[in-house]
Amino acid sequence: MLGSVHESPETRPLPPIGAPAASVQPNDHYKRFEERRAAFTQAVLNSKATKKIVVAGPGTGKTTLFKEVLKGKTKALTLSFINLLIEDLATELCGLSEVRTLHSFAAGELNENIFPKLSKVISEDAEILVGKAVLFDPIFYEMLEEKALLAFYKTRKDYYRHYGFADIIYKLVDVYKREPGKIPRYEQVVVDEFQDFNKLEVALIDQLASKSPVLIAGDDDQALYDRKKASPEFIRSRHQDQEYARFPLPYCSRSTRVIVDAVNDIVESAIKAGYLGARITKHFEYFECAGKNEESRDNPKIVYTQAFGTMVPHFIQSQIEQGARSIRKKFSVLVICPIPRLSHDLVTRLRAKGFRNVQGPSANDEDVTLLEGLNLLLKDADCNLGWRIAAKCLLEADDFQKCLDRSAEKQSGEKPERMCDLVPANERKKIRRMLTVLRAVRDDKSLQEQKHSESEGEQKVEEAEQDISATQTHEFRELLEALQMNPCEVIGAQLKGQLAAPRSKWSVDASIRKTPIQVSSVHGSKGLAADYVFIVGFDDQYLIGSKDISKISDQSICKLLVAITRARKKAFLISTVPSEPHFLSWIKKERWERIDAVKKKPGS
Repeated sequence: MLGSVHESPETRPLPPIGAPAASVQPNDHYKRFEERRAAFTQAVLNSKATKKIVVAGPGTGKTTLFKEVLKGKTKALTLSFINLLIEDLATELCGLSEVRTLHSFAAGELNENIFPKLSKVISEDAEILVGKAVLFDPIFYEMLEEKALLAFYKTRKDYYRHYGFADIIYKLVDVYKREPGKIPRYEQVVVDEFQDFNKLEVALIDQLASKSPVLIAGDDDQALYDRKKASPEFIRSRHQDQEYARFPLPYCSRSTRVIVDAVNDIVESAIKAGYLGARITKHFEYFECAGKNEESRDNPKIVYTQAFGTMVPHFIQSQIEQGARSIRKKFSVLVICPIPRLSHDLVTRLRAKGFRNVQGPSANDEDVTLLEGLNLLLKDADCNLGWRIAAKCLLEADDFQKCLDRSAEKQSGEKPERMCDLVPANERKKIRRMLTVLRAVRDDKSLQEQKHSESEGEQKVEEAEQDISATQTHEFRELLEALQMNPCEVIGAQLKGQLAAPRSKWSVDASIRKTPIQVSSVHGSKGLAADYVFIVGFDDQYLIGSKDISKISDQSICKLLVAITRARKKAFLISTVPSEPHFLSWIKKERWERIDAVKKKPGS
């Protein structure tokens, strides 16, 4: 149900979905769809409300709406959570709006430095200094009153002179709360993917909305970020708030008809099974146009198959080859896999087959690395945080604890000692040698040139007494080993990147070798779309998190909806176990077909 008058513009009845009726010319039929979609956009533009919420599923034209809303504005702000979406929006809205993540906006407002993993560093500090393991991010996300822990965090944060992603927003919210006059004014604030925000982030949006017109957009069916305490309840509560004018964008022009219909099947089945009880009631409809109808006719069904081990990349290759024969033009591929080990294996095997444009899943390593610490020191040689990270990675546990203990000591009226002064002299020299090597690499210099430039005005490098070549080799090896990188493997990887794999081992035809293939997790696929989407690990144990279907959650259903709506033309569901997943029964049988991953030989 679309709801109140301002939720649904008045429109003429449409002919039945499918082929145009005989009395309606195709062009008129498509024109009426264009007019109706434009009417939903126009309803938002015509509204005089200063607070608007747009519920919009994937591919329903949010970016087009944003452009229209921001047209003619000279000072506007667009916020989102997902970096990939920020990049795309920044391109689409170039010249119309400043486009930022919330933490980068906060850092700009406070003019502070950010180290994304600061909360991880301070959590390690707490475990060593006070003997208590603390997860600080949830404290910030949920704005909990933990005064002692927050005081500890602030002390360490001040020592490191950096903020993390969560505490920088927490700080800005606190500043705006104490000094409302500092809240900036904009002609328009636009917030995308609102369903992915948590209590802290919503508090910042509410503060901005107190001084500026705001349009928030999102879809509670696409909510995935529970791990940062995000909740779809925030978009649902705003949708019920009488201060907000509510608008839908129901027409999906991204995906073919079968994808849209399958999404509606899943939602309908979920509701019948007692799930998604709190979701915002909304329409998600296929948008008819000549090009999309042709793609829908060419791809009338979703494909389901069972493939195990090495059969998966073989099946992906075979379907790409088949697609190339039928499409006869460039197309993109997205492989969504919830199994990290299998994701990396897929990247390796697809490249080995001869695909030359395969991108792996983005790294999401939560551990703080030596290279991150050294990178901080390249920017600021006295950075306490950089020295602390390097010391943690290089020192024995007891020696590191001594450094950390001394860094926390503070006499009345005195500043604590610098971390670089606390690191033992031999390790300090080692770290500085590593920085010299990294500067040479960064600045595209030889190590000899870099040493010479660093020694000017200081003590001379004793080149005459040393074999420079041997010294360089030793120092590069020292750096790589400290970074836990095998020197032989690094050299091998560099050479392999410049040497084409033996063509005799390629099984991929030249026509598809450069097909862009992105391998991603479900979370990482947010903001992505591709012509062909392969969902690998379409199994209960990965989609639900258990073989027990009683463990189905709204979150697991949203993961499936996010994955399947990445497809523009066709979706492939690949089980890696012999049994059909429960979710497959939620899609009407006429919308999918089962095929064999490997063609059987005649007579077999």
